Amino acid sequence: MKASTVDILSMLGTWFSGLGAFSAVFYAMNVNRPRLKARVSEIKFGEDGEFSIDVYNFKPVTAHISHVRLVQASLISRRKQSPSRFTHSSLFVDDPYRQSERLDIEVQSGGYHRFNCSAKSIFDAYCEISDIRSPVGMQRMFKAKIAIYLSNGSVCYVPLPKSIYQKLKNVMLVPIYRRVETLCRTDDIARFPKDYTAEHKQEICMRILDEYEAAMKRHSYLELPLGIHDNHFWNNE
Repeated sequence: MKASTVDILSMLGTWFSGLGAFSAVFYAMNVNRPRLKARVSEIKFGEDGEFSIDVYNFKPVTAHISHVRLVQASLISRRKQSPSRFTHSSLFVDDPYRQSERLDIEVQSGGYHRFNCSAKSIFDAYCEISDIRSPVGMQRMFKAKIAIYLSNGSVCYVPLPKSIYQKLKNVMLVPIYRRVETLCRTDDIARFPKDYTAEHKQEICMRILDEYEAAMKRHSYLELPLGIHDNHFWNNE
């Protein structure tokens, strides 16, 4: 065997040895790095569009959740938004935490944490992504997802339930619909205080009907995101 061949084999052996050492260090660093998996666990029937997100920690170390925010879903790779730029709106049904506030939630190894949300609770945050309050002509809604930030910089994403987009539209329509329904079902005595004049009553009825007409127009102008259909709402997916 020539000397040059021995040198080459020796060099390759050293290179593979170094590669193996690097792989071992890389594995050791990542095996103990907190990382979460999350999924939508429950979608409830109802006007508020309540749903739950369960966050699981399968790593052998405790994970620290620092922020939870609603972000726009996109096929194009986008730069992660800094938690310092979070808004003051909240996402949760039972917690007053804002997106700009640090949560500091611990998820132990093998444990999980549940976030309870609804179309009503995420409405303000969604309008910052896609302003659906005042559409001008036909407007398509954007898909969105929940971003769960860890203190080590990792982010876990959970797409919103497919039925939630129709429920976001309903959040704006149902209240005025209920007012009109109540107005039609009750008699004149129960509808207004006794000291109201006929002109005052007519003015209130006209204002409610105008609001209902505007809400119906807005509801028809808003188109569901691409890939989302009415059946997703009716099947409560």
